[in-house]
Amino acid sequence: MDLDQLAALRTAEGSAALAMAAPLAGGDPLAAAVRLRSTGVPADLAAAALTQAELRRRAVGKFGPAAAGMFFT
Repeated sequence: MDLDQLAALRTAEGSAALAMAAPLAGGDPLAAAVRLRSTGVPADLAAAALTQAELRRRAVGKFGPAAAGMFFT
């Protein structure tokens, strides 16, 4: 993740994309991307949100529920 992606994820639109991506993490990445894109999320923001959602899902074992609010690279 670069600084531009982080900035985009910290906007209201990015926060909404992260919330939509969270339940999709761990599933079919193509289907998840299509679902986000179908709601109007731009491709680059959808990709960043889905990546963060997957990284957060994997980090729960180490960080517990706090992982949901962290940003990972």
